[in-house]
Amino acid sequence: MNLNEAIQELEEHGYIIEDKESSKKYTLTDETTKINGHIVHRIKALKTFKNKTYGTIKAGELGGWVESEDNLSQEGNCWVTGQAKIFGHAVVFGNALVYGNALVYDYARVYDNAEVSGYSKVRGDAEVNGNDLVYANDNVTKSKRDIIPMFDADEW
Repeated sequence: MNLNEAIQELEEHGYIIEDKESSKKYTLTDETTKINGHIVHRIKALKTFKNKTYGTIKAGELGGWVESEDNLSQEGNCWVTGQAKIFGHAVVFGNALVYGNALVYDYARVYDNAEVSGYSKVRGDAEVNGNDLVYANDNVTKSKRDIIPMFDADEW
């Protein structure tokens, strides 16, 4: 039995076989810019999906900027758009949204349904999660609750 026959047999038994490359939701484009010594690439959606806050991201739509695929998860419905940039060892995942001119960098993590927008900076070892919103010119460098007053979108 060759590989194609094995895959066909698995699919006949209800297994879904996906090529990891074909399951990606975005790719890095050749369009680049430099920030704080890091080269970031504009991203482009490879498939249509929906972010809770942003709405529908259509295949082919250009997004924001990342240094590498390590910065923005290929899983979940997280997204970066506009002139927002994610670089260094920062990670955005879950259903989080980074937009506007926001920067997420160093070892920062943005996840769950969190939003970072405007000219905000999330950096250092900061974590922004849950339904937290970081907006305008906020600057988060450590634990989100240690640095700036935050509010939960559910209570807003």
